[in-house]
Amino acid sequence: MKTKQVLIIGGGVAGLTTATQLAQLGAVTTVIDKAPFMGGLAITYTCKATDHCVKCGACMAAERFGRVVENERVRLKTSSRVTGCSQEADGIHVQIETEPQYIDPDRCTSCGKCVAACPPDAVVQGFSACHQPFFAIDVTKCQASKGCQACQDACPEDAIDPAQKGQIEKWSGDAVVLATGFTPFDPTDKPYGYHVFPNVITTLELEQMLRRHQRVIRPSDGAQARSIAFIQCVGSRDISLNHNWCSKVCCGSALRMAAKIQNENPEAAVTCFYIDIQTFAKNFDRLYQHTTESVELIRTIPADIYPADTDNLKVIYTETQPQEPIEALFDLVVLSIGMTPGDGVAEMAGMLGVDSPKEGFGWPQMPDGFFLAGSVGNPMDIEQAIADAGRATWEAALYLGLVEVS
Repeated sequence: MKTKQVLIIGGGVAGLTTATQLAQLGAVTTVIDKAPFMGGLAITYTCKATDHCVKCGACMAAERFGRVVENERVRLKTSSRVTGCSQEADGIHVQIETEPQYIDPDRCTSCGKCVAACPPDAVVQGFSACHQPFFAIDVTKCQASKGCQACQDACPEDAIDPAQKGQIEKWSGDAVVLATGFTPFDPTDKPYGYHVFPNVITTLELEQMLRRHQRVIRPSDGAQARSIAFIQCVGSRDISLNHNWCSKVCCGSALRMAAKIQNENPEAAVTCFYIDIQTFAKNFDRLYQHTTESVELIRTIPADIYPADTDNLKVIYTETQPQEPIEALFDLVVLSIGMTPGDGVAEMAGMLGVDSPKEGFGWPQMPDGFFLAGSVGNPMDIEQAIADAGRATWEAALYLGLVEVS
């Protein structure tokens, strides 16, 4: 029987899981992702264990990525996106545009000298030991077009070529799995001073901060934060934005990070402003009981944030009747941003010839040979995305004849 070819669009935990499982069943899978590193957002998350595992799933993302790297039947292509798709009598045909990589993975030794030599953020780094190369050039901040050769001059292995060109590739095969995940909500237009006050950050930025530094530091001065506020449901359950869905993961994530922060720094004071606490998290009862013993929970959503002395933040909220405004000072404010549909959903739906998902999630019936996996279909956590990838694998395997039902 001819080897089945499957394209996985999206290199997050759902896409990587599906790719590995289909490869184990005999297919050859190609995974493409628009980002310079595989693993999706989940690979950037920190382990939130304290004195025990809290089932956050971060280690599962790393483990799934490791499986893919070791599998010879899985091909990985970063900085790539679909620019055309058609289904013909002889199979599915997809056009893939890949941006130049600039850094040669076979020569790069991950020494980091390019990071030190280049303008801030012009060279970004990965989060996993499986990322090879461990660095990537952000062309939007690179100065090579202005004659800069700092990264080339600094590289001892001659591994960098900013003049490298992109490529367009034709892929043909038997099935496509759409696993493009979600886009974190951008809170810039909310009244919380994001991108205005340096000490207002998102939960995603906090995840990455804890992953890299193992402590919570204030962006304004690098000092360890001692009073931290989480504001829940930023971008979720918001009728004004037509975001009527609950992102499901935010409450559990915030409580886990609060517990980790206080485990690392017992002097830290954490406050959580919320609408209501959603119980989607695994082992939620234990998590809730443990964190509420030390985290102050205030059932209201702040109205505004203002700057205070020494880059502190003044949070204004109401809690009682009559609703007199209350002011509280914090070193750091963390916005629990929700999940929004992945970039390019409408464009991809157009290529497939189906209607765009209602409210961004909830896809209609997919054409034969096309399957959904992970949070592209609905908000879900890492463990749920892995389980949903198993469902997608089974459906695709049945379609391809890789498994039989007795």
